Amino acid sequence: MGNQKDTFVMLFCSDDDCYKYLASLKWQEDKFVCKKCGNTTYHKGRSPYSCRCNKCKYDESVTAGTMFEKLKFPILIAFNIIYSMVTTSKGNKSVEFAKKFHIQQRTCWTFMKKVREAMGKMQPNQLKGDVGVGLFNLIDEKMVKGYRRWYLPEERILLAVEVINKKARKAIIEVVNDENVESVKSFIDRHVHPDANIILETQKTRFKNKLSKEYKSIKFPYTWRPLDLYFEKMKDWLYEDIHGFSFKHLQLYANEYNYRNNSPKNRIKAFNAIIRVMVENREKM
Repeated sequence: MGNQKDTFVMLFCSDDDCYKYLASLKWQEDKFVCKKCGNTTYHKGRSPYSCRCNKCKYDESVTAGTMFEKLKFPILIAFNIIYSMVTTSKGNKSVEFAKKFHIQQRTCWTFMKKVREAMGKMQPNQLKGDVGVGLFNLIDEKMVKGYRRWYLPEERILLAVEVINKKARKAIIEVVNDENVESVKSFIDRHVHPDANIILETQKTRFKNKLSKEYKSIKFPYTWRPLDLYFEKMKDWLYEDIHGFSFKHLQLYANEYNYRNNSPKNRIKAFNAIIRVMVENREKM
C-alpha cells in the first residue's frame, strides 16, 4: 500500500498533473467532437489542455461535460479524495475530508456522491460458479426499540456473492424497497450467470416455489456463511465507520463498499478506472 501511495503522489503532485491526465483520457486518439457544430478539427484553446473548434471557435475546457465540471475546489484535492475512497477500507466521511482540505463539508459530500455514482457503474460481469443470493434488512434490532414500525426505513439489500474456495471474490448489491419475488428474479437474471450454482437464502415459501421452477440448480439453505459474512461486514462498516449514513443514499454507500471489495489489489488501477468512468460517462450521469 505504501509503495502505491508513493506512486500516486509522484504521478499527481500538482493541479497541472491532474489536468494533463484528464486530457489524455478525454482527448485520446484525437476524438474531439465540437458540442456546438459537430466539427472534429481543433487547435489549442485559451486554458491549459482545452480545445478550440476550428470551425465555430467554441472553446471546450478539459473538465467540461465531465464529473469534474464546475468543481469548487482544486482538482488535486479531488484526486486525493478519490484515491482515499478507493484505498481506505474504513469509512470516508465528508466532514473529515472537509477539515483536512479546508473546504465546505456540503461541497465535499456532493463531490463524493459523484464518485460513489461512478463506482456504481463499475459492476463486475455476471457472477459464476457458486453464487449466494440473499435479501437482507439493514435495520439493526437495537434501532427498532423506541420506533414505530411505520417510521422505519423500508430499504432492503439484494446481495449476490461469487464464492471460490469458501471465500467471497466478487459481489453485487442493489437496494430495493420491498420483498417482491419478481425483484429477486430480475436481480438474478441480470447479475448471475445462467450456469451458476445459485444458493438463495430465504425461508419464504412463495420464493422457493417460484424460483425453483426458474432455476434448476438453485438451493435454499437456512444460512450460507460466505453470504452472511459479506453482509455482516458491510453492515458493520455502515454502522461503525460511516454511522451517520442516510438510508436515502444507501445505494451510494453500497457502491463504495462493493467497488473497493471488487476492485483489483493494484489500487492505482482501481483509481484510474474510476477517473475514466468520471470522464467517459459524463453524459450519462
